[in-house]
Amino acid sequence: MNKIMFVCTGNICRSAMAEYMFKDIVKNKNVANKYHICSSGVFAYNGQKPTDEAITVMNEKNIDMSEHRSTNINNSNVLSMNLVLCMTYIQKLQIIHRYPELEGNVYTLKEYVVYDNEDNKDINIEDPWGLTIETYRECLSEIEKCLNKLIDIID
Repeated sequence: MNKIMFVCTGNICRSAMAEYMFKDIVKNKNVANKYHICSSGVFAYNGQKPTDEAITVMNEKNIDMSEHRSTNINNSNVLSMNLVLCMTYIQKLQIIHRYPELEGNVYTLKEYVVYDNEDNKDINIEDPWGLTIETYRECLSEIEKCLNKLIDIID
């Protein structure tokens, strides 16, 4: 079974949206039984609800993540993961520093899927926290493009 963890800062926006969207993708492709998908945050407080904006933009995709609760990476099963996909390069470095045995299994999401953008430079998915609903939509669109590439790579 492929064990995949998505990681961001607080686990209430980006990584949570990635987790729930990827669960939806594998369910729709009838391959959900091949994956264990979860998320956490490098500085998350355990048990926090997703932001209202994250819930709203996911609902627009017919994905309910209202039951999600944040998990700090220190309280997660990160050491059992085959693949850890971070939203930023700094998060990648933080995880490798905390868990050096995971080096080689930790990437940014964009880095792993060889995401093409205008300059082919930015491997970060920026945090929409505290910003507009439109910023959340743009963030989710970026995540969705990466996840569609991810399923093609790993399945």
